[in-house]
Amino acid sequence: RLLSTLLPPHLHPPPSSYEQIGHIAHLNLRAPHLPYKHLLGRLFLDKLSPSIRTVVNKSGEVGGPYRTYPVEVLAGEEDYAVNVTEHGISLRFDLRKVYWCTRLEGERTYMIEREF
Repeated sequence: RLLSTLLPPHLHPPPSSYEQIGHIAHLNLRAPHLPYKHLLGRLFLDKLSPSIRTVVNKSGEVGGPYRTYPVEVLAGEEDYAVNVTEHGISLRFDLRKVYWCTRLEGERTYMIEREF
C-alpha cells in the first residue's frame, strides 16, 4: 500500500516481487520505475530488515561464461558476499560472480545427488 501512495498513478502497480539471496533482496525493476529506484530500494530495505541488509537491481543483461549480470546497490550495504543454505549445504559466493536463481533449487539438488 505504501508504494501505491508514493508512486504516481501511471506507475501502478508498483513493484512487489523480489528474490532473496542470503542477505540481499534482488529486484528486477522495469524502466518506468527506475527514476524511483533508490526510494524503492529504501522502502524494501526498511520493510525486510533485519534479514535483508542490501537491496540490488539488475542493471544489465545476463552474459559471459558464467551467465552473470551486473547489479546496482539501491539501498543498504555494498556487500555482495552471500551465505545460502540449501538441504544442509552451506554455500558462500559473491553474487556478482555467480548466476543464482532460487527457482533452480531442484536442478542444484539433482546435481548434488547424482554428482557428489
